[in-house]
Amino acid sequence: LMHSPYGGRIVETWDAMLRLRDEGKARSVGVSNFGVEHLEAIRSNGREMPSVNQIEMHPLIYRDRAGLVDYCRRHGIHVTAYGSLFSGYADRYGEPPLSEIAKAHGRTAPQVLLAWALGMGFSVIPKSVSSRDRQRENLD
Repeated sequence: LMHSPYGGRIVETWDAMLRLRDEGKARSVGVSNFGVEHLEAIRSNGREMPSVNQIEMHPLIYRDRAGLVDYCRRHGIHVTAYGSLFSGYADRYGEPPLSEIAKAHGRTAPQVLLAWALGMGFSVIPKSVSSRDRQRENLD
């Protein structure tokens, strides 16, 4: 992934990513934290679009990012959600409506958040290095 579009040569760096893929050094190339304007820089210069855009995504920020998600979908760019468990703000898990949904379905708040992201068509990369129990819970 080409991380963070800020401070530089988006198109030139993207060209280098495409060369790496074409040389067989990467199977797929994508970007991280790109907004519509950054993706448009790639598209408007006639370049192949990224296969994925990895962005922070969860229900608390979905409305702010809905335009970006729509753009990605229209251009065949898959969205991978990082921070899908509220970016580590576990204190938010007990707040309604999340806590109510979790209780109604007999699930934990993180399970509901992961199900939401998957239901939206995003892939998820939950950070759960702290315990095997958390990893098992994420898979359930």
